[in-house]
Amino acid sequence: MADKLLCNDYIDNHFKELAQDYLSRLEAKYTPDDLKKIHIEKLWVLIDTVEDFKPKSQIRQGKRGVLIYLNHFIEHPINKHSYKELLQLQVKYIFPVTGSKLKKYGYAPKGGWLGGLIFILPVDILLWVVGLGKYYFYIPIISIPFVIGQLRRELKAKRENKLW
Repeated sequence: MADKLLCNDYIDNHFKELAQDYLSRLEAKYTPDDLKKIHIEKLWVLIDTVEDFKPKSQIRQGKRGVLIYLNHFIEHPINKHSYKELLQLQVKYIFPVTGSKLKKYGYAPKGGWLGGLIFILPVDILLWVVGLGKYYFYIPIISIPFVIGQLRRELKAKRENKLW
């Protein structure tokens, strides 16, 4: 298998078949509770949509990562991994594929609005303290639209099963 993963043409032409084969093997091997830990339903969606990602040369390495990720769980039991280890594997192998393409293809990080709010809320507080709050009632003009937009994006991604 390692030789196949080194060949760019093989990855470009046979990624979907290989990944679907790995997913089928995982579904046959593990219980639904174990499969939920690795987000099997989201992996099916990712494999179907990754062919649309462009440029192909940059996505190729991400496809390799997805195959390595799936093969890892064929060789090593899912239930032997802690939550932290599973998350680290996702960050290493899955997020490079989805990370740069999240917004363009409808993927969204779970709770991404909270991380953004942590950085934007101090700006709103600074605006309130520095000047605008002295003259009239200040409404957080930056953080409220950001949070609403991110929550809408997250809900849409959840409906499409593209929430990570």
